[in-house]
Amino acid sequence: MFFKINKAMALRYPEGFANLEAPLPPKLKKIVNTGLVKIYGCIYLKAIARAQGFTKTRPKGGPIDFGTFQDRTGFECFVNKLHIEDYDYRNPVATGVSFIREVSCLFRKYFPERKFRWIIGVQDYSDVILEGGYQPPGELICDVRFHTLRDGEIWLLDDLDGYNECIGVCDL
Repeated sequence: MFFKINKAMALRYPEGFANLEAPLPPKLKKIVNTGLVKIYGCIYLKAIARAQGFTKTRPKGGPIDFGTFQDRTGFECFVNKLHIEDYDYRNPVATGVSFIREVSCLFRKYFPERKFRWIIGVQDYSDVILEGGYQPPGELICDVRFHTLRDGEIWLLDDLDGYNECIGVCDL
């Protein structure tokens, strides 16, 4: 699994992600084991789709309105975003990479005809202003998200160095 990374990520992880690995916490493992679902041409983590109140045929009844997004790619990225530090604040980046590997196996098994893009972002808590002065227990914020690669739809700038935070992208 190869990640294209920006300069900020290369400074933080000069060896890349190849050797990063951590066991998935039970709650993340449950999200993986719940699987994926396809609704209106979009692929979602089934556990997240359920939590949003999606039905089997459309994202209706949940708090998200597909019409407020520019395209399906943006919608998938929004829905399929997980803050890994909520599940493992001690080692969120390695856990995030392990989560990506696990879900990628589901992509290959259930949607082999599709191409997907994973995006991983890493920030120091000190770079983030939190509401109410809340100070989380860990040092890093790590979010992961994915979307289907579609012609004419992009979610991320081509120039990853245009982002201040550490960014990595992996196309499958």
